[in-house]
Amino acid sequence: MGTRVSFSKQEIKRDKFTDFMGEVRTWATDNFTTLLGGIAIVVSLVVGVYFFQDYRDGQLADARTELSQAKTLLLSGNLQVGLLEMKTVADKYSGSAIGGEALYMVASVNYLSKNYEQAEIAFSEYVSKYSDVKITHTAALAGVAACKEVKGDYAEAASQYLKALNYYPKGPTAEDNALGALRNYLQAGDKVNAQKTLDMINSDFWQSALPGIAQRLFAEVKPAN
Repeated sequence: MGTRVSFSKQEIKRDKFTDFMGEVRTWATDNFTTLLGGIAIVVSLVVGVYFFQDYRDGQLADARTELSQAKTLLLSGNLQVGLLEMKTVADKYSGSAIGGEALYMVASVNYLSKNYEQAEIAFSEYVSKYSDVKITHTAALAGVAACKEVKGDYAEAASQYLKALNYYPKGPTAEDNALGALRNYLQAGDKVNAQKTLDMINSDFWQSALPGIAQRLFAEVKPAN
């Protein structure tokens, strides 16, 4: 008689999560080559946060189905239609976990496909509507910063990276956000704030490799004013 192996609901959720995240990483790697700063890590990290929450809510079966269909369109490369469907889900279920995930996906896919104006709008909308999960809110703040950086608005990008850092100073993307602030102050030629940011990095992240990286960046860029 064979041994019966059973799996808990949490283990099943994790298997589904692992499979989905593998698809997301493969899709991003295959379709886009230029990812700014730590945003690629942020995208991979936070897409799964609401995935778990959605599966905990058994009363939103229809919403999950619609979200899944929109994801399938995106993962198949049908970006235009997929984004429209995802935005529909985001608007229809605004304020819920599923609506939050859909909106973040709209922002992320627009960013990765270099549609930075729409990405910034969606990230900003996410920031204004969803603050219940620190990592996703912080990621959206960093998303706004990344959009501003790629458009050359360096001073505002630096400010947004600092907002992301201050909102979650011990989070998994804290170093990326600190370095993003420094990088943008340097690109803006703001020597005063660049030096303040470097001092903060040396003080707050002294146990990591970040201060060395930041010091080399500071020496290479040499802000003008």
